Amino acid sequence: MFFLCHWENLLIKIEKTKQGLIAQNCGGKSISLLNNVTDEFCATIDINGMIHIIAKNLKGQIIYITYKNSTIKRILLFEELGSPFIFENFHIISHNNSLNFFYTAYDNISNTKTLLYQVINAAHPTVETIITNFTAPKFICIANNNSIFILFQPEQNSTEIQCLTLSLSKLKLDVIISAKIPILYYNATIINDEIHLLYLQNMYGQNQLIYKSSAGETPIATPLRLENASLLKFADSIWVNFVDNNILYTALSFDEAKSFSTPAKSSIQTNLIFAKFISSSQASIEVNQLFAQVTSTIRLATIASIDTIGMHPDLKPNIELEMLLESVKLRQNQQISQLQQQVNFQAQQIAQFQQVQKQQQQLQKSKQKIQPYPQHPQMTKSSPFVAKEDFYSPNSPKKPMSVKEAADAFMHNFNTFDAPMNHPK
Repeated sequence: MFFLCHWENLLIKIEKTKQGLIAQNCGGKSISLLNNVTDEFCATIDINGMIHIIAKNLKGQIIYITYKNSTIKRILLFEELGSPFIFENFHIISHNNSLNFFYTAYDNISNTKTLLYQVINAAHPTVETIITNFTAPKFICIANNNSIFILFQPEQNSTEIQCLTLSLSKLKLDVIISAKIPILYYNATIINDEIHLLYLQNMYGQNQLIYKSSAGETPIATPLRLENASLLKFADSIWVNFVDNNILYTALSFDEAKSFSTPAKSSIQTNLIFAKFISSSQASIEVNQLFAQVTSTIRLATIASIDTIGMHPDLKPNIELEMLLESVKLRQNQQISQLQQQVNFQAQQIAQFQQVQKQQQQLQKSKQKIQPYPQHPQMTKSSPFVAKEDFYSPNSPKKPMSVKEAADAFMHNFNTFDAPMNHPK
């Protein structure tokens, strides 16, 4: 097991060797932390650059170690000697200025295992029981700003991944993966303040490596012989690294894990370790475990090739790549801004059209209210119709005429009057 602790310009490796537990700065000399150590140990680093380690030696003593600037301090926490318990599965997390230590205690008498927890730097540290009859062979500890999450797979249910959330001294247990077929492998980290997972299943005789987040599930690859897998966010992208048949592969997502590229062989292939990575700096990397190449120096898989923030103390930041990434980001932001302007313009046009339509409808309704309904004429009693008498009609009754009336009648018929013929000579 390996731990990589990052703080400012330091990248320190914690590992067990034949000589015991050692710490080594990137490219520097190693320092012995504890002799005669077992495989049970864990490490973290706080915001001040102090490394905190808890380890069990061959005598069954659980020892708390602090290390900074070559200064080492050791304190005995408790021991197995004289008790029926075996302590294992060590995890330590520095969270909100508290050193939270999680571990299991196996009772030889009852043949049961209990998940325990204590705050190492509390004024009066006390051991608290979290889960009795804890059957998971291992568990993962990760945290965001508000909560600590413990992920595990119950021994009696291989199709589930459960999550125990510790928040403000409250405990909550949830099932975050419920599958129809057994889960063969899983790993997790915090990205964008939420849990992201990788898990492996065998479907119809073929392995499937699947990425899960709140955005959904996305298949990554069909590895033949998966050894380990990591997931991380760096340079505004999500990366998945996994070892299949001794070859390290990398897949990339630009859209928050909605889709991934086809896995390709990584540029780093030799002298690989799989380590828990802890950074107390405000580094632009979100990761729990990752692959690294360890020789006389340390190279973090994926990050070493595009390191623009100085994660590697012996490497200068890649300024040209940083400029390129910034220009790509700027261009994307400009395109997004232009699209947003187009959307806003279309939305305004639609709103104006709808407003005009609404006004026309209101005007039409107003006209319908003002225009009177057609009315039938009222039936009123009237005198009988009498045609106007035509004075000159031949059918009109004759009556005595005055001289003037006779003259007028003569002139009225003058055009049709037959003049007398000439007198015969």
